[in-house]
Amino acid sequence: MAQEAKKKDSLKPVAPSSVRILSNIYLPAHLFSSNKLTQLKSAEVSAEWWQKKGFAWVGEAGYAQRTRNGGTYNVQGTYLRLGIERGFWELQPARRALGAWQSGLRLAFASFQYQMQSEVISPYWGSIPFYDEQKGMFAMWAEWHTSLRARIGKRFMMGPMMRAKILLYAPKVTAVGKPPEIVGFGVRRGIQAEAGYWVGIWIGK
Repeated sequence: MAQEAKKKDSLKPVAPSSVRILSNIYLPAHLFSSNKLTQLKSAEVSAEWWQKKGFAWVGEAGYAQRTRNGGTYNVQGTYLRLGIERGFWELQPARRALGAWQSGLRLAFASFQYQMQSEVISPYWGSIPFYDEQKGMFAMWAEWHTSLRARIGKRFMMGPMMRAKILLYAPKVTAVGKPPEIVGFGVRRGIQAEAGYWVGIWIGK
């Protein structure tokens, strides 16, 4: 009896093998921003293939377009993230009301372009229109993700997410210097953070 009780106590729940398809809903600040000179359109989906040992292979794809200054500056493109995720199922099963914590690493790649219109003021020629367009630009960065996922009912999942980003490579020189913004990464700086909210479905047991 003692051996059976010890064996039963030693058993730990493991993550069931499953697939999750999720979409990132960005902060409402993007929709209710008081800055009418800046417009952002974006969409992002994620696919997670969870293994029984409690980790997942993750792929994320997204598109973003931002217009600034009444249309004089526009940047748009697509990005892809690939990585691995670890779920803390033994301490917080996904069926609990508060959900389960998970975290992981991503390597991200972006292909984007921008257009800019401006004016150059010359003391001799007056105002001269200026237009610059760059296509096929590439950038790469790494991310650390931490999120809380609650399983609502049998299939629905949702929860907040935080991530930190560090820029690894970006175009160095364009006609206007360094690109001020990178699709998928955000405003150009070495390190930055971002928040979001995931909703999706659980495919599996």
